[in-house]
Amino acid sequence: MKRMSRRADSMSRLKRNKRIRDGKRKKMGVKKVRMGMTKIKSKRANVVPPKKTTLKTRELKEKRIDRFYHELKKIIDPHTGMNIIDMGMVKNVVVSGDSVALDFTPTSPFCPIVHYFAKTIEAAALKVGFSECKVSMKF
Repeated sequence: MKRMSRRADSMSRLKRNKRIRDGKRKKMGVKKVRMGMTKIKSKRANVVPPKKTTLKTRELKEKRIDRFYHELKKIIDPHTGMNIIDMGMVKNVVVSGDSVALDFTPTSPFCPIVHYFAKTIEAAALKVGFSECKVSMKF
């Protein structure tokens, strides 16, 4: 009977163990990656791809928002003579589809022309092309 040297015996054991490990990896869904790192392939991951919006629709939406801000800059506070955007009175503008919602903070809680500002903001939104505008007063 031929006896293998210790080194040859240990090398064959290492190769055998490596084959066993590789087989287990394949069964578990693990993919071997460079540099000895492993990457797990998830078979159950149901990832929903994000909605693909064309570049044109995104550009149109951004242009509409820019036009809306331009219209809001035309609204001047008569007490200070500055527009409501530069004064920081308009915050949290949220656009969803054809509707827009925003928070409006007047200069004082007892401002007599708050309703004028709300109506003017709604008119600016309708002028740009939004079908609905919700103005929330925040004091």
